[in-house]
Amino acid sequence: KISNAPQGTRNVVLLGEHGFGLTSMGEDFARSFYDMGICKAKAIAKIKAQALNKVKLEDAMVKLKGGCLVIENSGLVTPEKLTELVSLADVAKNDVVIVLTGEKESINRLMTNAKSVSDKFPHKLDVLNLSNADMLAIAKGYISQRGFKAEESVDGTIRNLLMAMESGNIDRMIKAIDDGMIKCEEREKSKGQAGKKYLLSEDLK
Repeated sequence: KISNAPQGTRNVVLLGEHGFGLTSMGEDFARSFYDMGICKAKAIAKIKAQALNKVKLEDAMVKLKGGCLVIENSGLVTPEKLTELVSLADVAKNDVVIVLTGEKESINRLMTNAKSVSDKFPHKLDVLNLSNADMLAIAKGYISQRGFKAEESVDGTIRNLLMAMESGNIDRMIKAIDDGMIKCEEREKSKGQAGKKYLLSEDLK
């Protein structure tokens, strides 16, 4: 478990295809890390790999001290930059947790080329291997996080939506739920129930 991991090995790698919500999931992880006490500060930074390669890391990491850095399309980070990043993120320096996101093949290649720090990323989650049960749990958590409640039949409706989607496509699933929430709010407003936020199966169809 990440919460029980030795200091310096709390970093996470999220593997999947572009457009599958990896960066959003990385930011969710970062927020959870603070709530769990893994990160000492609420500070979260998100950056693309190409931009990271050009950044002066020392100043940036000081500003992020105790927080979490989410890197998009991480397979494009240079091995030298990753090595520098891991050093600056060390608990004894800036105590920053790193979340890498990107395609499996490119990140595996990066880790092969940066062997000296590959052991600092022991926690890997392959989004393509998420089951529909996992996806349903994510969906229900998202609905609750947005302040909505849902009738019991919504679970079955979400399962049906997932059957028509690529396995692990969190972005597409969240988009469908967002659309349903808009319909829910419009329906409730038209009936004089604005603010009730009770999601029905019909809202997701």
